[in-house]
This record gives sequence, structure tokens and C-alpha cells, in this order.
Amino acid sequence: MIDCPCGSTKTFATCCALIHQDETLAIYAEQLMRARYSAFATGNVDFAVNTYHSSCNALSDREAIANSSRLNWIKLEVVSSSKATEQQAESSTQAFVEFKAWYMEANSTTLHLMHEKSRFEKELVGDHLCWRYIDGEFVDDLLTNEKPSSKISRNALCPCNSGKKYKRCCAL
Repeated sequence: MIDCPCGSTKTFATCCALIHQDETLAIYAEQLMRARYSAFATGNVDFAVNTYHSSCNALSDREAIANSSRLNWIKLEVVSSSKATEQQAESSTQAFVEFKAWYMEANSTTLHLMHEKSRFEKELVGDHLCWRYIDGEFVDDLLTNEKPSSKISRNALCPCNSGKKYKRCCAL
């Protein structure tokens, strides 16, 4: 069983893969954001493109989105989310999710941090209102102890929290 890239305690098959198959299962914007992260981590470019709001015209940026999915996505941390009860989530049309995502470029030992506050809006897709990614605002981490990028030693613990050394985990 493969753990879900989104960082939940569930397997991929019982978590984000379900939303990849049926996006209407994302009741909260955070669920869609996690599924989008997992789509980038697993190379599911179609899901990433299709879950942009129609006003974003993501199809014209498909190649750039595909390039982002080729990065080695290491770890996701949801900082905050405008979660509501299921009933409130059905009636709300806009939500925000702040997250931190760590990634590395191919053949690199530099760990990068993307810290964003994303805006989601519901949009009619077929017969269903579905959450869609609109845009995001990058958060400046220079005021915190987080470093936007840093080198990883081969013998350091892997940043994905596997408990293994980097050389035996994500460096492979």
C-alpha cells in the first residue's frame, strides 16, 4: 500500500486517488488542494489542469503545469484552511488554504519551499458545484526560521519524514 502524497494517514487509493477519479468528492477546498498536490506528485497533469477555475485558462499553461509535475515533490503541510461543517461547506463559494510544499528539482540536492495561501472558488461543472483553484499568494518565509531552499546532506534525515536517511529515500 502506498501512502498518499498529501500527507494524510490514508493510502493513496483511499484518499486523493478517489478525488482524482471523482472531483465532486472534494467537499472542502482543502481536500481539492491536497488532491492537486498529489496530482503534481504523481504526474497527473490532466487533474491539475482540470481543477483550475475556468477564468484561469489553464489549458494554455498546460506545458508549464506539466513541468511542475516533473519536480520531486517531497512533503506537504497544510498551515491553515477555512474548513467549515459539511453543511457550511456546501453553501460557501470561496475558501482559502495556506500550505507549505517542499520539492527538489531533478538531479539536485537543494530542497525548495513553496509557501502559498491559495484561493478556491466553486464553479458549476456539469450538474455539480466543484471547488476550483483560482490563484495564490506566496508567503514570505524570511520572517520565520524556514529557509526557502537549502542543501540536503546525503546522510541527513530525509525531509519527507520517512525516518530514513536522505540517500536511502528521496535521493534514489
